[in-house]
Amino acid sequence: MNADFPSQASHTTLPKHAAANPEQRLLEGHFNIRPSIDWLQHAMGYFFKNFVHTPSPDGLGYLQFLPDLLSTQPNNICLRDTLNAVAMTSLANVSSTSILHFKADQLYSIALRSMSAALLSCSGEDDAALLAAIFLLQKREALSGNVNGMKPHETGLVQLLRARAPRKPQSEPEAGLLWTIHARLQVRSMDGGKSCADGLDALDLTNGPQRPLQSGVNHMYGNVSKFCRDMKLLAKINANGLYSSSSIIQLSSALDLAFETESELAAWPSTLPPEQLPRQVELDMSPELRFISKLYTFPEIQDGCRWSVYWTSRIQLLGAINEGLDLVSRTGMRYNSPLSRQAINLGMQSAADSICSAIPFMLGEVDPEGRPLVGQRGQALGAYFATRFIHIVNEVPFLPEQQRLWTLGCLLKLGQVWGIGAALQSRAQIIQRFHLVPVI
Repeated sequence: MNADFPSQASHTTLPKHAAANPEQRLLEGHFNIRPSIDWLQHAMGYFFKNFVHTPSPDGLGYLQFLPDLLSTQPNNICLRDTLNAVAMTSLANVSSTSILHFKADQLYSIALRSMSAALLSCSGEDDAALLAAIFLLQKREALSGNVNGMKPHETGLVQLLRARAPRKPQSEPEAGLLWTIHARLQVRSMDGGKSCADGLDALDLTNGPQRPLQSGVNHMYGNVSKFCRDMKLLAKINANGLYSSSSIIQLSSALDLAFETESELAAWPSTLPPEQLPRQVELDMSPELRFISKLYTFPEIQDGCRWSVYWTSRIQLLGAINEGLDLVSRTGMRYNSPLSRQAINLGMQSAADSICSAIPFMLGEVDPEGRPLVGQRGQALGAYFATRFIHIVNEVPFLPEQQRLWTLGCLLKLGQVWGIGAALQSRAQIIQRFHLVPVI
């Protein structure tokens, strides 16, 4: 078979008797086109088509720095090998082909060896390529469903960021890379992890040029991150049920900041001009599906992502506030909450509903006008982002069962249609946690 199908680029064989006119040759069928079976070439094409989003006029993009970084550092083995690994994993998952999965595992092993060698020989001159390689490895772990495998890469990423601080980006591709890393660390830090917060401190991009819609919320997201970390720390310190006076004072101060941040977050959309708000399309749905009684659409996938980050930040903040108020009850301290539990829970449910309303757009099922896209396939990028947002929706403990089952269906689609392994892992965790029987 290899003799019939060359392993590199497609070839065209032109017989000697072919007509001189190219159009006539096509009409006469003299072209013998031999498609390439270089699977790595196909994988690279699939990855760039689905996960590299070139910036729109307002500056939104994702992994847009990769082509320039690859062209300026064509001999960087680590970057090349990690890109090969993530690209082949993405194609293997979406094709469900065992031989491609085997090839993806091989390339992953090669990438890990290249990463080890690069870390040993790292210098300030090539750390941008190394940062990009680590970022790509994290993406590979998410696509393969090995979410726990992302943690070591994250630790290495943060250490590199701290080592290079306070050096500023040396080129536009490097600036794009650092902003992409910043966005991911910012989102992850709201889980309450200290490592991501340390990485954000090392990056310190908040004083530089701001991305659209971000300048007003960066400090709020930082407060959400800090409060979630504080709640985890206080819960750990007071796990034995003994509360010191310093812990009680810290809890009171943390809650004050959390309620202030929630008030700012709730008011933030009202400060934006109408054209920056999500487009709302009303739907006629049954009462059981009221959480998708409307659709939210956006000019670009990245706009939908940024708004979904905003809604998830409110779910995480309000959920942590509930935990803080539980601590208040256990300590017996007096604290005057500005919001009732009912208002807090309504805020979480509203944010969860908003995310669900944006999911059809993120999955490429509707266009920016809300019209169904039948027989068309969007980028996998929206599905990749949606995986985390749906996971956070399921952090709402009182989410209606019908809505939770709907999210399970979305996660199944993300895993089976789009090849996002993390979606299937998240789905399994949700089923186990809430003892659900999903409808397949």
